[in-house]
Amino acid sequence: RVRVEGLPDEFYVKSMRMEDQDVLDGGLNLAYGASGALRIVLSDRAGVVSGVVSDEDGNPVTGATAVLVPEAAARQGNDLFYRNANTDQQGRFRLTSVHPGEYKLYAWDGIEAMAWLDPYVLEPYRAKATSVRLAESERSETNLTVIPLAN
Repeated sequence: RVRVEGLPDEFYVKSMRMEDQDVLDGGLNLAYGASGALRIVLSDRAGVVSGVVSDEDGNPVTGATAVLVPEAAARQGNDLFYRNANTDQQGRFRLTSVHPGEYKLYAWDGIEAMAWLDPYVLEPYRAKATSVRLAESERSETNLTVIPLAN
């Protein structure tokens, strides 16, 4: 995988190609050597997802983890397309540099960092996730109820 880091909040990596190979979704295959230039296109039209995480009684949850998980199979497991943030004292979160696309949005209190990259970890919680669809430059305000972790 190729990573581009340190972009401002309003930017995202729109495409990555090496010759005819899609590197953004498919990864970079250097098994037979590299030829040609790696072309990376950035966009300053990233989406933003924000909101509040509350418990079942409607009280804000401090320190919960809000996670945006891509729905497209080619993007699952590629952390470039995932976004996560911890909630503040009022239960608020803000996820920036979001690629346009379809996502599931989760909120947990106490999940292990990066566990959401594993589809088997996500499966028991999928029904409690919120669907989010973003176009370029779109903003989404989504309030969530914290999901209890399964034992």
